Amino acid sequence: LARLAKDERNSSTGFQALYALGEVDMERKKMDSARERFETLTKSDRSEAQSVVPAAFSRVGQIEVVASNWVAAASNYEQAFLKSDDPSFRLKCVDELMMVYMKLDKANTLADKLRDWAGKNAKTRLGEALLMDVAILWQRAGKQDQAIQAFLSFFEAYPNGALNDRAHFQFGWVFLENKQYESAISEYQKAAERTKNPQLQADAWLKIGDLQLERQQFDAAVAAYARCSQVKGADPAKIEQALYQA
Repeated sequence: LARLAKDERNSSTGFQALYALGEVDMERKKMDSARERFETLTKSDRSEAQSVVPAAFSRVGQIEVVASNWVAAASNYEQAFLKSDDPSFRLKCVDELMMVYMKLDKANTLADKLRDWAGKNAKTRLGEALLMDVAILWQRAGKQDQAIQAFLSFFEAYPNGALNDRAHFQFGWVFLENKQYESAISEYQKAAERTKNPQLQADAWLKIGDLQLERQQFDAAVAAYARCSQVKGADPAKIEQALYQA
């Protein structure tokens, strides 16, 4: 790798080798050396380096997290998000940003950024996911009122979105944490009835059954567990759990 990084210094292969060397340094707990390699990539303006620049920013962010340098970590994860055009990678960066901004106690700052990024990617799968992440961020921060409002805004913007079913399931958790059981059941039922994902559907019916059982609504609980046990393609362990509970 070192030979490749030197001999192919200004080629994409050389930059990829340099990134791999940084990964090796991280595995060996040589964080200073890893940081130096990754920062060489983040500072490069050569087009050949750009394929690994977002990942290099993310790795520097991880190094800053280990050092509890939350502001620096946030800056690097944000650059990783902005430099990438891979939606999956960008959403992973958002997960890291949530953790860091929670440490900084600045959920409102990240919520503003997420709304801005969602607006710039409106009517795309990424934009939809980013807008839902605003609500999830508030939920993780324990801000129930803000989370409820954010979910309502999400449903208004994406009434039939690809993530609508998952949003209803997550919204159910918000109401559950707030001890609003009827509203929680309603959201879980919407998730169960709208999703085509058998695992999510089974989870939703299980949650409904558990809530009804806790409320001693036994007929409703049995009915929900029965619906769970009939979900084709669900995890057999969930089916077994539903039958046992019923």
